[in-house]
Amino acid sequence: MVISSVAFTVLLVAVTRYSAHELEFDVRALQDDDIDFESPFYTWWLKKCETDWMLGYRLFRFGVTLFLAELGVVSWVQYSRWQLTSISISVVAVIGLLIWQFRILSKWRYLMKVPAVQVSAIPRDIVTPST
Repeated sequence: MVISSVAFTVLLVAVTRYSAHELEFDVRALQDDDIDFESPFYTWWLKKCETDWMLGYRLFRFGVTLFLAELGVVSWVQYSRWQLTSISISVVAVIGLLIWQFRILSKWRYLMKVPAVQVSAIPRDIVTPST
């Protein structure tokens, strides 16, 4: 989960940098008719950040699952003399794992599919209005 946090932080820095320095120029480079149909940010996101975001999300999902499984196992090591305590912690971990798998993860599973959007690699000609 630490690696996913670092990946998401780097993505946040990249998005902030793009929106602060390049997005305005990309929007101005579009013709007025194309602004409603093309999103420079979305194109940039698909080219630069989508794969890193999906990797970070996979790592986060794996980290939460591993943490809950580890919690259930560690309770038996830590509280080996008190079986009721170990059982209750393991039950809480299993309930958390079931909620994570069937409620939370199933709701956001569609995020792991690559969007079916064509991104053209051909740069457009920048048309600037004459003054």
